[in-house]
Amino acid sequence: MGYPNTFHSGGWKLNISNIPLMTKTSDMKYFDNYCTAIVVPDYNIMEYISSGPEGETERHPINRINEDLTQLQVDFKISEDFKNYLYLFQWMLSLRYREIDTSRDPRLWQNTIDRITLTLLDNQKEEIGSIYFTEARLISMSSIALDHGAETEVSFTSSFSYREIGFELK
Repeated sequence: MGYPNTFHSGGWKLNISNIPLMTKTSDMKYFDNYCTAIVVPDYNIMEYISSGPEGETERHPINRINEDLTQLQVDFKISEDFKNYLYLFQWMLSLRYREIDTSRDPRLWQNTIDRITLTLLDNQKEEIGSIYFTEARLISMSSIALDHGAETEVSFTSSFSYREIGFELK
């Protein structure tokens, strides 16, 4: 058996489980189908450095759960009716001005996307595994440029914090 081909950057799909405040689940298509790019965050382990008995450097990994997780960034094209942008904007405003819907859970930190799943595909578009992010919260949205006379697609970047990252192989 030969070596596998290299992975191509277009071999993936994104699934977002829910958007807080969004009641029409059929509108999730505005996120799954309009996603154009995702930046998989780096993942780090902190180290403690000490001196050994003979003066040599000793390196020890430090395991602190949920600490120093970098942001997840997702780029979306804006739908013609602006719904995907406006749903995220509405969520951002509710967080900013403390207008949180606590009917699902009275705790503020539960007002999150339950799970964002990045499914990795091989060159035949078969699933090979997934990377998932749990309890994601929108923390920033990029500005958007609207220009008269220009007929170009408009997109925006959203950044999310999350509780945990994990993976599953198929």
